[in-house]
Amino acid sequence: MGDSGPQPIGFSRKISSSINRRNHAVSSGNLNGSLHRRDSSISNTSFVPDVEMAHEEVFAGPMSESVPSSVTGFAHRRSRADSVASFTYFQEDDESPELSEDQAVRDEEEDTDYGKEPREDIEYDLESGIRSLQRRKSSGFSKSTAEEPLLHRHDSTKTDASGFGRVARSSQKIYVVSEDLTVVVAGFNTKPLGLILYLIFCILSLGLGYLILRWLPRWRVHLTGSPKPLRECNWVVIENQWGEFTVQEIVKIQYGHVASTVFGSREKKNYSLDDDEDDDPIMTHLRFLDYRYISFCFHPLKDKFALCSNWKDPNWTYVKSIRAGLDSDERHRRQQVFGKNQIDIHQKSIPQLLVDEAFHPFYVFQIASLILWSLDEYYYYAVCIFFISVVSITTTLIETRSTMKRLHEISRFECEVRVLRNGFWRQVESGELVPGDVYEVSDPSLTQFPCDSLLLAGDCIVNESMLTGESVPVSKVPATDESLRLLSMSSSTMNPEVVKHFLFSGTKIIRARRPQEGQDDEAVALAIAVRTGFDTTKGALVRSMLFPKPSDFKFYKDAFRVNVGGKLDVICFDKTGTLTEDGLDVLGVRVVRRPAMRFSDVLDDSSTLLSGATYERDPTVDYRIHKAALYTMATCHSLRVVGDELLGDPLDVKMFEFTGWSFEELAQKANVTDQEDDQNSPLSIARPPPGLDYGVDKMPRSATNPQIELGILKSFEFVSQLRRASVVVGQSGFSGGEIYVKGAPECMVNICRQDSFPVDYDDLLSFYTQRGFRVIACATKHIETLNWTKAENMRRQDAESDLDFLGFIIFENKLKASTTGVIDELDDSNIRKVMCTGDNILTAISVARECHLIDRTAHCFIPHFVDGDYRDPQALLKWQSPLPLAAEADASLPYDVSSLRNYSLAVSGDVFRWVVDFGSEDVLKRTLARGQVFARMSPDEKHELVEKLQSLDYCCGFCGDGANDCGALKAADVGISLSEAEASVAAPFTSRVFDISCVPEVVREGRAALVTSFCCFKYMSLYSAIQFTSVSFLYASASNLGDFQFLFIDIFLVLPVAIFMGWTGAYPTLCRKRPTASLVSRKVLIPLLGQVLLCIIIQLVGFEFVQRQIWFIPPQLDTQKSNIKNSENTTLFLLSCFQYIFSGIVLSVGPPFRQSTQNNLPFVVTIVATSLFSAYMLFDPGAWLSNLMQLTEMSFDFKVFLLVLALGGLACAWIAERRGFLWLARLLGMLHDKLWPHRRKKRKQYKRLLEEMRM
Repeated sequence: MGDSGPQPIGFSRKISSSINRRNHAVSSGNLNGSLHRRDSSISNTSFVPDVEMAHEEVFAGPMSESVPSSVTGFAHRRSRADSVASFTYFQEDDESPELSEDQAVRDEEEDTDYGKEPREDIEYDLESGIRSLQRRKSSGFSKSTAEEPLLHRHDSTKTDASGFGRVARSSQKIYVVSEDLTVVVAGFNTKPLGLILYLIFCILSLGLGYLILRWLPRWRVHLTGSPKPLRECNWVVIENQWGEFTVQEIVKIQYGHVASTVFGSREKKNYSLDDDEDDDPIMTHLRFLDYRYISFCFHPLKDKFALCSNWKDPNWTYVKSIRAGLDSDERHRRQQVFGKNQIDIHQKSIPQLLVDEAFHPFYVFQIASLILWSLDEYYYYAVCIFFISVVSITTTLIETRSTMKRLHEISRFECEVRVLRNGFWRQVESGELVPGDVYEVSDPSLTQFPCDSLLLAGDCIVNESMLTGESVPVSKVPATDESLRLLSMSSSTMNPEVVKHFLFSGTKIIRARRPQEGQDDEAVALAIAVRTGFDTTKGALVRSMLFPKPSDFKFYKDAFRVNVGGKLDVICFDKTGTLTEDGLDVLGVRVVRRPAMRFSDVLDDSSTLLSGATYERDPTVDYRIHKAALYTMATCHSLRVVGDELLGDPLDVKMFEFTGWSFEELAQKANVTDQEDDQNSPLSIARPPPGLDYGVDKMPRSATNPQIELGILKSFEFVSQLRRASVVVGQSGFSGGEIYVKGAPECMVNICRQDSFPVDYDDLLSFYTQRGFRVIACATKHIETLNWTKAENMRRQDAESDLDFLGFIIFENKLKASTTGVIDELDDSNIRKVMCTGDNILTAISVARECHLIDRTAHCFIPHFVDGDYRDPQALLKWQSPLPLAAEADASLPYDVSSLRNYSLAVSGDVFRWVVDFGSEDVLKRTLARGQVFARMSPDEKHELVEKLQSLDYCCGFCGDGANDCGALKAADVGISLSEAEASVAAPFTSRVFDISCVPEVVREGRAALVTSFCCFKYMSLYSAIQFTSVSFLYASASNLGDFQFLFIDIFLVLPVAIFMGWTGAYPTLCRKRPTASLVSRKVLIPLLGQVLLCIIIQLVGFEFVQRQIWFIPPQLDTQKSNIKNSENTTLFLLSCFQYIFSGIVLSVGPPFRQSTQNNLPFVVTIVATSLFSAYMLFDPGAWLSNLMQLTEMSFDFKVFLLVLALGGLACAWIAERRGFLWLARLLGMLHDKLWPHRRKKRKQYKRLLEEMRM
């Protein structure tokens, strides 16, 4: 369906399957670029900014870290105003000014001041209290700040866009926020002359030109491509911020509908129109571009490509109006735009994989070598290398094919769904769904959601562990008109009010219920599809697996493999589920004792809290408060019953299990008007254990059922901004009702009567929070008359007001058994530990002290706002230590805290946000260098903390349980997930043992892998030098090594030694120093060059000494071929055999990073076996072996001399490697620094910063 013009031969034209799927229903025709006017205007849709989380108070309970959804995993990055890449084809002048920008994808030229540093008029010193007057333009600094120009600009080439009278752009820079991806798209058409030259070059060079231009695609583009405006081009060049270069074809399909059906409605136009232009023209065709399965469509009015996934139907305003579904025509139009609802990964065929692998520069070099060896008549060697290459290619193909097949099976999901089309229900394949389709989710055959959807009717309980790593079931309720208004497909994050109605693609359905169960056979749970295919959250997850972010770890530039874990400087830990146990155990309840107005002792079980029989109770105690606290624990939760199992928040589960009660969910009621009577009609019921008669003595005489049943008439779910939840409860036999509230202790101050608080409220709260306990406060209020209708119409602000405070529910979060030992081990190995959690800051500090993450006796300063908040650039911070100090000491230190020596910082998320946005760069760096605890951190802030630490040159690891940690796990140099959920793909390491004992194991193995990498590199380099030396000496006398000599050295000596050298295990104890990570460092190169020199000297001695022997057989000069059978050849061959073996011994490093070589049994056996066989060849080879290896006779004395020479070389090499060369490297380093101080090695930023702070 593309343009019929010439296309660049040899370009990769891998078109995403989502575009191919669009073409199946589109007929070919004449595609021109004209637009037709349509007499209509674009309707406007309101987009609401994301709701900010409130988490300012010190004692606030664990923050709801956004929501348990994909938002935390895939839309975690903050908007970025700059990019560090230098793009080849970007032309700044092509960009036209725009009035506004999309939130999820935007062109950055309009809001980026290229080449300039962010301006800071006045810096802010937190310690001195000087205020900053301007927010930093970019949120902090970046370790990859480019020293070269941001964009490489060319002279702009512009043409007038046909029919618009405006300058058309030929390149576009796009930043996709959800992917943290910056790309430049440049338009091209094929030059006929350039294409002809390309073909001639390929033919005349016998394919060599094709290979060169395949490896250098920029040269190929310059040769065959001619820049064209994006609206006219046939293919584009795409380059991302990591320099990855791709050529993609533009796909055109016929359309014939207005632009708003593709791009949706906007609040305001951010592009200018001429007087005769329509603001919603008919598009005769669509121009699609797919990059990494992200679909872009060309916007003819804005003259640029726009994300297709941002589309939202302007008619999605009322829930009832969208339940009608789509008709066939509208469904066909949307499938043209959005494609089929399939996450279908393009799989290359075996021939394609074979060509890609065989044309890799390494294998091309091998082919050239095979030809060269064959021409030199080294047939045996060439054949062996050929078979080895074939095996290598075959193995790679099998592994690649298997991986892609497995990923394809994981990502692809197809099922049948019941869809409402043209007013009738019909069964269709899930791949046929398009945005706007209404389908049934209560179908028993539907096990997971086929696309991103919004629940319209009914209720669902889903497992979102695939996205969050948290297996806690999540309840979904029907969407409201307000949530439809808040739904923004272009936002990088999702409003929390929308999430509770949003059904993420791929998440498993635990239960789906009809809205009118038992009353209407046709009533079903309904959902509307809003995103399909790769535009869904599951599609983003698969995309992150297919295209991981390239690491800029230094060693990647120098070698093919390495374990970055060996260079970790700092490791960030989540708290709950990582350092501590997953669940919280109820320590007990402390209720208010009246009239003393003090807290009771800890009531550690339900029978102590409230005895079942009246005669067991203390007559001096008012047990009404005890009863209300128990009823709060039994009813104020979000639990659901699925298959006789309670599902929900682990804290709620523990709290309810403490009561010993039972819980039953009832069917939902159809509507409110049917329930207008005096009988309470609950949604769920809580009952005490049989035989307990709480309050039975006060039951009304008219009650027919003396059993206690607490019916939950209405629930107000936990909201992170309010930090509380509440329920309206009625009891069978009573006309009145109760309201029970639980939440963070701070929020109770504003909703409870002041005279209901005990006098020791603050003291007791501080006591528990500073010792790491989780504290939940509860309160209640009585309602005289209550029925279901009244409860349903009750507003939250009315229910949660004028309450009576009841007491505290205290939870203990125990450390995992291995936590303290691991933290101590990391401390001994000089690896910094940081806690990064969403929990209360004092609780986090207490846990950190308990596990030795911070010193128990050291000052730990907490900043808090004394003026303003995190949104105020003029805010003032004060640093305070919560530890009790000596009487003469002052805990509040407004002066510079860097004057202290032994201290650490604990920073809350709002302070971190303020320091990043408004604080000076120096204060930010010092906070990052000294911060040990970062609490109340949202997923976005966890991710940003990792990036900020990396900007100080830290090699940063992150360890979390997968719950809301996906962003940080992906950003870290080493991410370790303690979850087997599918979200663990965000981390390169996943532990099956769910504690942090895996962290030092990763570090140990990483350090061992780094050392092994250098050992193998040095060994292979030394092997090449030894063989090069032997061949050079022999070439000087018209001789060479024989075919079987080459084979023996490469296959039977070097190969097994190189393989088994890497089998040495990691040393069990971590040391404080880290292995080097640079191949070009003096520590690596000087010992390597020294070993090469020793090998040359050893061979030179043998070469010179053999020529003086009376039995010496000189090489015979033959112009046709090399002479092999001579004394020089035999001497150097046998001597070099020992050098290959002994070099493996010398270069096989042991402690402190790897175990001793003697523990590597295969390596020891290989060394012994090859040494014995080489000695056999030296002293008494059989006739068959002498003939095969073309050996000559030598005297016994000379054979002994060769063995002694080899052993002497081993001793010299061993001593020099362990002592002499390292001393020489340090000496040369000091000499270098003294002679050229300006070229001194640059130390890491955090090391320089810490030294400055100690001065």
